[in-house]
Amino acid sequence: MNLLFSKSFTDNLLPFDGEVYLHDNLMTEKRELEYLNKLEKNIEWKQEGMKIYGKEVDFPRLTAWYGEEGKTYKYSGLVNEPIPFLTCYWRLKKPWSILQENNLTQRY
Repeated sequence: MNLLFSKSFTDNLLPFDGEVYLHDNLMTEKRELEYLNKLEKNIEWKQEGMKIYGKEVDFPRLTAWYGEEGKTYKYSGLVNEPIPFLTCYWRLKKPWSILQENNLTQRY
């Protein structure tokens, strides 16, 4: 498949509010499901909380902050120290790195 001229690459999915390009077919559906299963099993989700009017309340979502060492993220008074990336992250990143190396992420 030629990603440069594929419909999924050239059509901006957010033409008025930003830029998002769909790059489908970078891997097989079977491989996608394998990665999804790995992520579902291995992501270290946690339930964060906050105080509202003196009462401790859980955020309405689970969070997991992965990143490079020292890339601390702060919001709502919480300080999130990054967890090292999962091995499968680096494997997932590879196809996107190839796109960047070939300058396919530029606007056409």
